[in-house]
Amino acid sequence: LSEALLMLDTSRIVARGYAIVKKEESVVDSVENLKKTVWEVRKLDKENLDFRLGLLKEAGVINERIYDKLSLLIKYLDEKWKISLTESNGGMLITHLSMALKRIEENENVSSIDEGVFQEVLKSEKLEKIQEIYNDIEKNVFIEKLPEEEKKYILVNLLLIKENE
Repeated sequence: LSEALLMLDTSRIVARGYAIVKKEESVVDSVENLKKTVWEVRKLDKENLDFRLGLLKEAGVINERIYDKLSLLIKYLDEKWKISLTESNGGMLITHLSMALKRIEENENVSSIDEGVFQEVLKSEKLEKIQEIYNDIEKNVFIEKLPEEEKKYILVNLLLIKENE
């Protein structure tokens, strides 16, 4: 599993490099070519996120129910909130949620988030928006109230995604 995730990271680095240089090794010469190349990289990045999720399922880290819920979340965030999760911006969130949902199913405790990190979230001007998004996905995707510590981790991840849009 760790080797496969390393391959994902490596392919992401290569894909980002490709956004700068065309296959023929010439510098991208126009804005239109750059836009087309960036679109291709984003598509690859989205496919890598789907690959990560599938890998977690195939490795037995998550079950079919968690896989389906996270696939729904990716689609829901894109359609409802116009947040297109990719390997770059959503890999950490999807991996965390995979483990979080597994912990919830197995009634395991969650370690507390670093309060300094969470205080930064509470200071953010985007706090109200990410809480709105969180409340919506908790109600319409997870269909259950998640433990407070898991909520904090998810809010941190959502803030990182929103700040890097």
